[in-house]
Amino acid sequence: MSSGTDTWQTPSPDQVATYVRASGWQELHANSDTAIYVKSVPSGTVHQIFVPLSTRFADYDRGMRAVVVQIAASEGRDPAATALALSSDRTDHVMVGAESPEPGVIAIHEGAALFEGARAILQAAAESAVRAASRAVFTSSLVDAYLGTVRARVIPGSFVVDLACPLTPPLTGVGAQADNAFGRRVTTAVVDGVKAATRAALIAGEYADDSQLYNMLDMGMTAGFVEAVATIAPPEGATARRVAVDFARSLPVDQGLSMREIEVPPGIAGILRFAAERMRAAHPGVDPVYSSTGSARMSRSSDSASLSRGIIVGTVVSLDREDPSAARTARVRGRLSLPGEAERIVTVKINDRQIDYGQLIRAFNEGWQVAIEGDLLRRPRLSVFTRVSSIRML
Repeated sequence: MSSGTDTWQTPSPDQVATYVRASGWQELHANSDTAIYVKSVPSGTVHQIFVPLSTRFADYDRGMRAVVVQIAASEGRDPAATALALSSDRTDHVMVGAESPEPGVIAIHEGAALFEGARAILQAAAESAVRAASRAVFTSSLVDAYLGTVRARVIPGSFVVDLACPLTPPLTGVGAQADNAFGRRVTTAVVDGVKAATRAALIAGEYADDSQLYNMLDMGMTAGFVEAVATIAPPEGATARRVAVDFARSLPVDQGLSMREIEVPPGIAGILRFAAERMRAAHPGVDPVYSSTGSARMSRSSDSASLSRGIIVGTVVSLDREDPSAARTARVRGRLSLPGEAERIVTVKINDRQIDYGQLIRAFNEGWQVAIEGDLLRRPRLSVFTRVSSIRML
């Protein structure tokens, strides 16, 4: 998510060293004045940076800015975003942005929607992480404590609301456990939730199938989270808005996940609000949480079930993550083929503890199609592949 400006703060040598070492750069040489790092990328290009270590040099600031530009070039992103990541190595950044015809200026109703939507999305994700980190009954005070550590600012250029989210904020309260990656759990939930909600809305709109939308959103998100995404969704005919999460390098992240950007297209707000209403109607007084440790069930225990051999070809629309690099279950939307039956578009759950979910995580991150074959436990509302015999990337 480009800031549209080069007025960014230069990092310190220590911040650069921490960042590049965590990003796969190798130290080639160092003395009291300069450190040299190199990094090879899959294309075969070798990047090299000369990091000034002493501020006594007259061109120190210019040299450090050149370092930022070179690192950004190796990552294929805007130098301002790289400078932000370098200067906040213990902070993830959640950014919600809209195109602005005048740098840093936006209509008041649009600005209000961005701020309110960003806050609501982060709050819903924090509720999920707090529940996962606490043995005690959930209390809003724990979420408030986390949100109190988050700082917001506006990045000029295209109008971007930037929320600085500490990785290890103080999480206190009865039953709360120490969690060195608590902040990362929150920001990972933001990525997964926004991506899943927008995909669900787009597919529901394409197939004009409200019942399938309900099934797709039966993946543990709160109705509040869905409504928050609806808040930032632009009206029909407007320019798409974007949600990006810039993960700090001080905690390991999946390859390709250092920066995740999700486009929120116009015209899906109504579908999302309708979905939120159905979620609340299904569970009056209960707001099932989008959780990195477990999905809230919305199907009835009395649903009948039968087992069939089947294959589904489609897209991974959600992951139920245990941590940022692993998944426990997944949802796939696509064409389901069963013996003796016509193909139909459905959403199914993948729940087989014996398989490696790495392929599904990669397909989810990259938007690739998958073909999954196995034993399908058939249910009226949401069928489940309980045993998977093969997964193919298409």
